[in-house]
Amino acid sequence: MEEQKMNLTTLAQIIDFFEQNYNDTKEDSYAVAINVPRNQCQGNFDPSNENFLTLEKNATCMSGGYDIIPNLENLKHHTGIKAFVFKKVYEASLRGLIILYLLHLCVQSIQGDVNPAALAKMIQYFDDNVQPTSHPDVQYVMVIIVPKAQCTEEQSDIQTVFSREDAENVRNFLNKGEKCVLCTSSKNVIAARPTKKPKEHAEHVLLYPLSNSPMDKLLAETNENSCVVFYSHNSPCVTRCIEGQEKILDGLSNWKNIRKEAMNIFVFNKIWQKDAWRKDMAKDLLTIHEQVPLYRCTRTNVMECQKCVERNNGDVIAFCLPKV
Repeated sequence: MEEQKMNLTTLAQIIDFFEQNYNDTKEDSYAVAINVPRNQCQGNFDPSNENFLTLEKNATCMSGGYDIIPNLENLKHHTGIKAFVFKKVYEASLRGLIILYLLHLCVQSIQGDVNPAALAKMIQYFDDNVQPTSHPDVQYVMVIIVPKAQCTEEQSDIQTVFSREDAENVRNFLNKGEKCVLCTSSKNVIAARPTKKPKEHAEHVLLYPLSNSPMDKLLAETNENSCVVFYSHNSPCVTRCIEGQEKILDGLSNWKNIRKEAMNIFVFNKIWQKDAWRKDMAKDLLTIHEQVPLYRCTRTNVMECQKCVERNNGDVIAFCLPKV
């Protein structure tokens, strides 16, 4: 699979091309925003040979006095490769050409192309083969590294990377109340149940201590072409995991920072019973989604998965909220 990050040599070629074609503007500064196919962000691309410029000169020039931060917030939510590039540091006392380039939003989707149907097959497999059997409906958390195709292609077979034998091995660890840290033959899984002495929720067990957690050990086994799926049988509890003493947000931020621009998914199945009364749970789920894309997969007749946050308006959908 092709590299997902911007090639810096190509970036330099693009900036040089812009400089040659845009530096005759009379404005003190200008910006260019351009959306290009992903291949135009890869190595050995020559912008002068492939009709790179899609805009007329000066079509996007702008001068000072505008607040660009709100629009950069919109850019942040774009799930493809993106870059903000500048050449010179602006000083109010300087005159002359100050060049600011707001460059490309490469079309390749990274996190946005998770296939809910593929995810549903995976979570159903976990429910059938990993869910602990020592107690009914017991809480557990499992994180797995899989090839990206497992998260994007419905026909993918999870057993090719997580066999029934490995799944049974993980279940045995959980049934005994033990933590699984790379306990499969492929070293692609960590898993835990909540502990009683000391009392600690399963999400926290896997995400901490920072820099030396089971999650850190797992992420060391990943590459940019993998998909990391963090699956919790219950939604993270608001009182302890989101707002309280076992707050998991720093752990999720650590994960995000290690795997910038890669495919990461946080999935939960059931609403934690002690949060089922909450009418304002959306704000708590958004704090997770701000770190890692959040999905819910749950079963009525068949397993169904949906992304919890609307792309257009940023609202949490009803599918992911308690029925109160």
